[in-house]
Amino acid sequence: VDPLLILSVMRAESLFRHDAVSRVGALGLVQVMPSTGARVAALMSRGDFRVEKLLQPETNIDIGSFYLGKLLDRFDGQFPLAVGAYNGGPHNIGRWLRSKQGIPLEEFIEEIAFDETRKYIQKVVRFYSIYADLYGPGSVVQVPAATRQDDASVINF
Repeated sequence: VDPLLILSVMRAESLFRHDAVSRVGALGLVQVMPSTGARVAALMSRGDFRVEKLLQPETNIDIGSFYLGKLLDRFDGQFPLAVGAYNGGPHNIGRWLRSKQGIPLEEFIEEIAFDETRKYIQKVVRFYSIYADLYGPGSVVQVPAATRQDDASVINF
């Protein structure tokens, strides 16, 4: 996962606060839900996982990055969809995507049923573009032109 994308998620999720706790119970820099953290840690073969470790920056970023990487795999590298899945659940993005194959990605984002997820994607894409401009001279954040099929067998939680 591009470190600048993780940085963008971190900015959107916690404003870089390692001890952030959301109103729904997500923890740490990249706001990992305890149940998601446990499932991802198991996929990573991390037998030492404990929920309180999600407040440790290294563990939080490691688990959040692994999860986002799996979401990127599921959504064929379409980072706005992976980011949307990170926020609103891959099952929701996958369900909305089924009837929207091949439409312009920006149009798909505008039609997302959850205001929070739609705005979250827009925010992270904006941060990602800014960070690429600041810290990745010459790199450009390319938003894919159209939606493509996802592969729910990669990860679906």
